[in-house]
Amino acid sequence: MNIDFTENKYGHFALSGIYLLRCFKHLGLGAWGLARLFHERVIKRYPLAIILAVILSSIVLCAVQIGKARAERDNVSHELYVTQQKLDSLSAR
Repeated sequence: MNIDFTENKYGHFALSGIYLLRCFKHLGLGAWGLARLFHERVIKRYPLAIILAVILSSIVLCAVQIGKARAERDNVSHELYVTQQKLDSLSAR
């Protein structure tokens, strides 16, 4: 009987893949447990506060998006004005 000490080409790779999947599984279970704990401790106790927080955060996000859209509109309007001025100066010559 002979013992072979050569490295297996794919053994460690498969084992690390198994450990990686287990790690993802346990991270998912931990996140699920935290979400369930948050739901039971906070959302069930203070539903109106959560609704208020959701409404306020949506108002803030909407204001940010409206501000971005207005800034983009103003930038395009300014570029159009500059281009129109250049066109007028070229046509006046």
